Amino acid sequence: MRLTFFADTNYIGSREWMAHLAGMEGLEVHAICFDGDALDLPDVTFHRLHPPAHARKLRYLTCVPSLRSLLRELKPDLLIAYRVLSYGFAASLTGFQPLVLAAQGQFIVSPEVPSIYRWFAKKAIREARLIHAWAEPMGANLVALGAPRERVMVLPRGVRLGSFLPREEPPPPLTLVTTRQLEPYYNFPQILEALARLRDQGLEFRYLIAGEGSARRSLEDLCRALGLDRSVSFLGVVDRTSLPGLLASAHVYVSAVPTDGVSSSLLEAMAVGLYPVVADNASNRIWVKDGENGRLVPVGDSRALALALERIWDDPSARARARTINRQLVERRASWEANMDEIVRRYREIVEKERARG
Repeated sequence: MRLTFFADTNYIGSREWMAHLAGMEGLEVHAICFDGDALDLPDVTFHRLHPPAHARKLRYLTCVPSLRSLLRELKPDLLIAYRVLSYGFAASLTGFQPLVLAAQGQFIVSPEVPSIYRWFAKKAIREARLIHAWAEPMGANLVALGAPRERVMVLPRGVRLGSFLPREEPPPPLTLVTTRQLEPYYNFPQILEALARLRDQGLEFRYLIAGEGSARRSLEDLCRALGLDRSVSFLGVVDRTSLPGLLASAHVYVSAVPTDGVSSSLLEAMAVGLYPVVADNASNRIWVKDGENGRLVPVGDSRALALALERIWDDPSARARARTINRQLVERRASWEANMDEIVRRYREIVEKERARG
């Protein structure tokens, strides 16, 4: 079966997905990407699109003729477009079938964007034979945008359980970690303001931030302004082989992102044994029961976040219980290998139905 991805090949989510499928028997994987995207995955054949440099903001429209031509040449059994808007919308304009979309973000289309984007999303959704939703809130929003429920597959990609193994809790001081992009949307100021409160109460801690993004400089400035620069470490991008060890060096995973799809960062931290203290949003509620295996904190409330961190540090038995619960939860519902096998099964089913249509 020949699969072709149309995606950002710099993005870790699409990269790991393509690499895994390329290593499975009977699958041939191609990737279509734009100029400047990475071309370094073994067993994946890459194809570049070259939209005019002056039309970068319109590249998802201007690329359609080239994309259509390339698909005619490749003749894939299945086209997978990562993200409903952008790649998914462009793929839907080619007329190629069968088309699979992978949705990203809880709302699929942000409520803040112009209404025309909802039309783009609805067009892509209408053409898709299958749409991946990593969590039920995403699935519900896809249905609200016009997706037939039977075409929505709610299943997280999952965690490589053999890589993210539970380890003994490290010694003090309290060590926190976040593995998210350093972008304004990810709401790092709430975390830093909460840590400033803990510092004022005399609690010793260190905070490890693994990620990169456009907000790094402003966050470093905020750390200095809050007097946290000696306690906070900006590590930049941490490679995947080093990530499990970094997570295991911490006690608590913390995130204040207002909305999410399914956070792979959260699931990886839970698999290793960290105690999650995260934003109270619909997707996080699927994985974290407040006070049972983690804490859910109101978005924007640095005082509540500081209080949650202080209380869980004073309760090692609660952290120990959560370690057991969270590992079992990830093993049961978020095994990368098991979920990928189910995804490929659905792909084969779609391809067989398409062939039956002639």
